[in-house]
Amino acid sequence: MSNTNGSVLWKNETISFVATGLDNATSNEKTGDMIQTWIIRNDIHPVEAIKQGKDDAICGDCVFRGDGKGKKRGCYVTTVFAPSNIYKSLDNYSGKKSKINDSVLRLGAYGDPAFVPYSVIDSVTKRSKKNTGYTHQWRKSFAQDHKQYCMASVETLEGKEEANKMGWRTFRVTSDLNTKTDDEIFCPASAEMGKKLTCADCGICNGNRTGRKKNVVIMAHGSPVSSGRFSKEIAE
Repeated sequence: MSNTNGSVLWKNETISFVATGLDNATSNEKTGDMIQTWIIRNDIHPVEAIKQGKDDAICGDCVFRGDGKGKKRGCYVTTVFAPSNIYKSLDNYSGKKSKINDSVLRLGAYGDPAFVPYSVIDSVTKRSKKNTGYTHQWRKSFAQDHKQYCMASVETLEGKEEANKMGWRTFRVTSDLNTKTDDEIFCPASAEMGKKLTCADCGICNGNRTGRKKNVVIMAHGSPVSSGRFSKEIAE
C-alpha cells in the first residue's frame, strides 16, 4: 500500500536515508513541525540489528549504543516504534521529495547523518529553509564535510574543545550545567530554559550552515539518564 507521508531519499545495499512527515506534521513537542529523516539498515530489522551489533553501520561508535549486543543502551530512540514502522514501510513510500523544499529538516531522528554521503546530505539539506543535525562521528575523516550542516555531539568539555579545534560547532550533553563555557548557550528547547522555543523555531543546531559561532549545551535527559548510561564516567 502506497504511503505518501515518506520518501526514500537515498539508499545503498545496507542503508536507507528516509524522510517522513511529508504529509502529516510530527507530534514531537520538543522539535516542533519538522520533516524527520532516518538512517536505518534496509537489510535487517532495527531491533535485530541492535541485538546482533549491526547497528554500528548507522550509529558507529556512539557511546549510547551500549555493549553492541542490545544491552546497556542509552539511546533515546525506542526502535520498536518509529524505526520499526519505517523499516516495514520502505518499499511503500511514495511521497513527494519536493516537499522538503523550504521545510525545516531534522537530520537523523534515528541513525547518524555521517553515514549518508555528504553529496546526498548537501543536495537535500540546502533545499530546506533550515535544519538541525548531530553526529558522533566528528573525529572520522569521512564525516568532516558534514560539519556544514551538523553539530558534533559531545559529552565532555575535552571533547568540545577538540571538536571546536577541528572546525565543528558542538552540542554537549552534561550532568552539570555549571560547566557551561562562555562560548556555549543553553538549548532554548530544553527544560532548563523553560522550553522557550521548539527546534523548528530555533534552528541553531545547523553546523556551519549560517556562520553561527556559539556552541550548545543541554542537561542530560530522557533514556540516557533513566537507563544510567549517561554515567559520571561518560560525563567526565
